Amino acid sequence: SYLKRYGKKGPNNRYLEAHVKIGLYYWNLGGKSNRSKAIGWFNTTLKEFNKFSKADQEAMTTGRDAAAQAKFMLGEEVFESMTKVTLDSPNEKVLKKKMQEKLKVAAEAKEVFESVILFGRPDWAIAALYRIGAGFQDLADNIRKSPPPARLSYDQKEIYRGILEDNASQVENLAVDAYKRALDIAKDKSWFNQYSKRAEVALAQLRPKEYRRPSELRAEPDHFASGLSRVPFIKQVQDEDRLTDFGSSEAPNSGQQ
Repeated sequence: SYLKRYGKKGPNNRYLEAHVKIGLYYWNLGGKSNRSKAIGWFNTTLKEFNKFSKADQEAMTTGRDAAAQAKFMLGEEVFESMTKVTLDSPNEKVLKKKMQEKLKVAAEAKEVFESVILFGRPDWAIAALYRIGAGFQDLADNIRKSPPPARLSYDQKEIYRGILEDNASQVENLAVDAYKRALDIAKDKSWFNQYSKRAEVALAQLRPKEYRRPSELRAEPDHFASGLSRVPFIKQVQDEDRLTDFGSSEAPNSGQQ
């Protein structure tokens, strides 16, 4: 009703907020049809945002948040697809295929969430970095739990599990790095939300000697700054090459790594 009555005649912020809220309405309803409608509204939100001039975009507050949230929700769709791919097959060919599929979807999700940071809004930059970390953590957990091929002897299975643990630890370090970046923004901008808290909890679980679970209550901000300085992204080429190498590796034969 708001869009029909006011549309672009109203404030730019409200115009974009209305778009993303409709998308969230359909998203929360659940179901394949509603999910499709939600994705459509999120894409429309970004399309309308991009129609504004650079100056108008920079002047926005809640409108730019709406665009960032729309992009984040598109990333959530890809993230959910990634978590549904599990590495639970003892068949080497099936496992290799699933690994390649999971790596591909994980890279897609990471790219979307990285683009969220470019909107310069602290709340969604924190959310995006948390999700990047959660994606790496999901991948690490799946690698760690992957069953060894049944044809291997006991000693070979132990070697195989050792290889999986080494690779899982490397991926887990990427998750820790993303969580730390999320907290860096939260502390630097004094902007704490549910995603910064999740990042703290995750760090306390992964690095208990360095981080403690958050015990204090922090008020979420109720005003909007003009923007957010860009934070450096997680290294791409080196990390992706390392993950790709693991995805194409094969199980040890006769005790050889």
